[in-house]
Formats: sequence, C-alpha cells, structure tokens
Amino acid sequence: MQPTQLLTHTRPVDGLQGKMTFHSGQILLGKMTKLFPNNMASVQIGSQMVMAALDVPLKAGERYWLQVQPDDGQVRLKLLEAIASSEMGSSKAAEQVLTHLSLGKSKEATFIADYFLKNELPITKEIMEESLRFFKDSSITGQGLTIIKTMLVQELPFVKDVFMALQSVENGKPFHIILSTLLQNLLKSEKHTPTSAQTKELLETLVLPKQELMEKMGMQKVLSLWLKAETPVHVREGAYTLLQNAGLIPHHVSESELLSAFLDKIMPSGRSNATAVVREGLSYLSSQGLIQPTETNDILSELNRLLRNAGERQNLHITSLAKTLLSAVHANFEAKAFISADQGQNPVIKLLNNNPDTVQVASSKIGELLLKVATSDQIVTDTTEPQTVALKSVLQNDFKVVNFSNAGSLSSSFKKIISQMGFGFESVLATEKQVSDNQLETLKPLLMKLMQEDLSMTVKNSAEQAIQRITAQQILAQENGPLQQLFMQIPLTMGTHQTDLTMQWTGRRKKDGTIDPAYCRILFYLELESLKETIIDMGVQNRVVNVSIIHEHPDRLEMLVTPFIEVLKKNLEEMDYKLSSIVFENEAGKTQLKKKSQVAINMNDTYSGLDLRI
Repeated sequence: MQPTQLLTHTRPVDGLQGKMTFHSGQILLGKMTKLFPNNMASVQIGSQMVMAALDVPLKAGERYWLQVQPDDGQVRLKLLEAIASSEMGSSKAAEQVLTHLSLGKSKEATFIADYFLKNELPITKEIMEESLRFFKDSSITGQGLTIIKTMLVQELPFVKDVFMALQSVENGKPFHIILSTLLQNLLKSEKHTPTSAQTKELLETLVLPKQELMEKMGMQKVLSLWLKAETPVHVREGAYTLLQNAGLIPHHVSESELLSAFLDKIMPSGRSNATAVVREGLSYLSSQGLIQPTETNDILSELNRLLRNAGERQNLHITSLAKTLLSAVHANFEAKAFISADQGQNPVIKLLNNNPDTVQVASSKIGELLLKVATSDQIVTDTTEPQTVALKSVLQNDFKVVNFSNAGSLSSSFKKIISQMGFGFESVLATEKQVSDNQLETLKPLLMKLMQEDLSMTVKNSAEQAIQRITAQQILAQENGPLQQLFMQIPLTMGTHQTDLTMQWTGRRKKDGTIDPAYCRILFYLELESLKETIIDMGVQNRVVNVSIIHEHPDRLEMLVTPFIEVLKKNLEEMDYKLSSIVFENEAGKTQLKKKSQVAINMNDTYSGLDLRI
C-alpha cells in the first residue's frame, strides 16, 4: 500500500455520503420513490432521498435522467430522458449523458462519464470538459479518476493546479526523495542565488542524516564558535582545543602563535596600525584566491559590525583585530553559503590547513565526536571539560538530534519540521499585515521564490514537484463546519535511514470551536529500515484508545512491542486516556483498511477530534 492511499481510507469519498449540494446544470440519475401533489416527489439519488419539484409528472419506481434547475431554496429537477433497467451499468447510459451535455462520445469521455455514473457523482458539462483536460496531462487513468472524485466530493476548486497537486501525492515519489533530489540539483547547479543558498541550507537540515550533516558542517560550526567574540571564554578555548585534537591545527601551536603567524604572512614589514592590518589582510586573502575582490565590501561591513558589537575598543590589540578579521571572512562565507562549496572551501579553514585530506579527516573526527555526545547517555549535563562543553554548545545551537525514546524531544522536533515546511504560509499572508523574516524563510515561500529566479530547469522542475506536494497537503487540511481533517507527510531521518512520516487525522470541533480531545481517528504510516511497512490505526472514543498495528509479520512485531505496552498504558493514563486494546494484524488488515475507502467514517455527535500529543 502506498502511504498516500491513507488519504481515501478515512475521508468520505463516496459521492453522495452526507448531505449533497445541488448546483444548477448538474445531470443526475434519479429513481422516483413516491409522488406527491403539485409535481412534488421523493427522489432517490445515489444513497440520498431528496424532496424535489418536477417539471412534468413521472412514474413511481422508474429511473430518469434529471437536470438540476436554478431555484431559490428548493431542489427543482427537469426531465431529460427515462432510462431502461437493461441500460443501467452499460456504456449506453454514459453515451446518453454525453448526448445530453452536447459532448462528443470519444473513448475518454465515455470512460469518464461511466465512472461518474458508477460512483453516483453529479455531472455537468463544465466538469466533464475540465476532466478531459486533466486527462491530457495524466497518463494514469484510474488514479486520475480517483483524484477527480476526491476533488468533487470534498468540493475542492476544480482546477488543474489542484489536480496536479493531488496527483503528486497519489502517484508521486516519497517526499524525502523529492526534497533530496532538489538538494542534489542545487548542489550541482552552476547558477547560485541567495534564495538557492537558503533553500539548500534548509533542505540539508530536513533530509540529510544527522551524522552526514555533522560531518559536512560540524567543523565549520566549531570554527564559528571559536571565532565569535560573544562566545564565553571557556567555550572558545574548548572549540580551539577541539580543532587541535581533530588535526586541523597543530597541537603545539597556541592561539596567539597562530594569529601572530597569520599577521606575519600579511604584514612581513611590521604591524603599524589597525587600518594597515585590515587592508593588508584583505589584500593577502585576495592574492591567495581565498576571497574574491567583489567580496571585500561585504567583509568590511561585517568587520565593522563585529567591532561595534565588541564596543568600539579604542586600543584594540592587533592580534585580536586579526582574529576579528578572520571572523568576518568566515561569517561572509557562511552568509553566502556557496552552494557548490563544502566547509573545506571555507577561506579560514584553508588558512588554517591547506591539505584537503587532513581537512577531510578532521571534519570526520568532529562529526563523530558530535554524534557520540548527541547519542550518549553517559555525558552528564554539568560537565566542565572544555571540549565537551564546546561540542554540547554546537549541538544545542545547530544540530538538535531527535531522541525517539523521549516524547518531548520527538514532539518538539516534529513541530519544528512542520514549521519549516511552510504549510501555513498562505494563511499568514491572508491574516497578518506584516510577514516576518522567519515565515519567509520556510520551505514553501523559498521554493516559490526559486521558481522566479534565473536557475536551471532541472532545479525549477524539482522545486515545482516539492511545491505541489506541500500544496496538496494544504488542500487536504480541510475544515468543513465542525469537521476537521488533516493529511500530513513530512521527511524523517532515523539514524541514517530516511523515510516519510505520513499521518491522517480525522475529527471535529466542539460547539465552542475547540478541538474535543475525547474523540478522533488517527492513522500513521511509516516505512522503517528493519520493520519495513508499518501502519498504525488508532481510534479514540470517549478517551478510550484502541490501536491496530498492521504489519507483514504481526507475531514477530507483537513480541517486540509487548514489553512497552504497560509503559504506553501508564503514559496514556497520565493524560487521562485509557488504553483498551492493541491488535496486531497481517496483510489482511490492509484489505480491511482498503474496504473503508467505500464508506465514510461515522462523524456523528459522538465522534470528534484529538489534540495530538506525541
């Protein structure tokens, strides 16, 4: 089962489930069940009984093609044609509809009309014409029809953009693959912009395994910790020691000796004043190809900012100024985040060590140390060992590793990922007078900006796929009166394994507008590294929780899970929920889940929503 199939398993997808909305021009197949005076009749349309006014008297028990007529407050139906019982379910019925709509009886049109009739969906000429246009861009007929059905039943805008967005969910690649492909295309691109740099940085945090990200960026973050004036002294010392222990800087060289050697390179004739140090320093870096001449003004601006933050010291020590200059060069590199470059191309790292192999080894060592501290329960939080303090500072600021055994850490990480995706961007634009920089730097607005810039078609095509996937999730997060439905798919990294977490939530609001935590249904889908395809179907009725876990090997999974059931029961009780049962099902459970696509969840007064806590 594709994770996106969960979309139709709990959503009301049958055409006439719930109260049907009638629109002028719709063609319906209706059965007269009872006749009343003044040409009023009880008409069965699909599974729904409707009181309607007829334009001519008809016979009870017969089926007719009917067309909805404009009227205020009453369903008025016009007779088009009677239909014989022998013609029900045949292509003849579909051809009759196309005749009434004055549409050609092409193979595609007949196929679509037949699908509409079998699924008891109202038909208009505009919907048929638009559906045919969709099919010109869709090579997968069956899935395309399912999407059209969802659009009609959920009363979504019947436009191509919505169709393509939903198709990306129904038939597309896993979301983490789409994002990883976009990242790789950005890395390979010869054209770079500030927006592409921001997008690349955000994608790295979303889809790169933490170990790989730490090896890729860890050394640069430690370097930043050492160079920043606002870093506490003992943390700066720890960062410098860490760079030494990793092999980037020789052990026997102190910080003051390192900075003096840099000054000797740029000013062999002596260090007369601060202005000369800055001018000669930038000239040296440019002559060595470490910075471009066009970057000089940006570095000077950053240098002035750093000096202002340091309090505009009148008698700034020349060695301190040299370190501040290096900090400005480093900050300029990080701000521009050259997409084609890794941290080994940082000019400051090249100054410290111009041996690429040594830099790579040092990078790997720092990445390993970061991962060890992040995943170790042995490291106490109050340790004062400088190197460990520096590592913990980098982890806290730049690499928040998800602890899957800690509910608080997991919940916080999910919230951060959801925020980074930019799901609520359009809502913010519509409701707030001013959009913050943080909101503009989430994934969707960055992707939309990428599409407007002078970048390769490969990058733009990848960005468009990602936009469609995010848009589909926004479209499917509906609020229909008290009903609340949510479909969400986010990239998730578990160790070195990349996957998607797919969640389907169905519930409703209480009369005061708040989510009722006592009732809901939630489905989770995960493709795990060892357990493979795993589906969790959780129902909550009056705060009583029932869980079904669907897996290829339910007995094996039950053995693994059983020791944790009591912990789960206790934690749920602390939140005022009662665990009633956990059932482990095999592949047959998927069949049962698929059958639920034929019926809607019973969303009556006793079935509501849950404020989800992970």
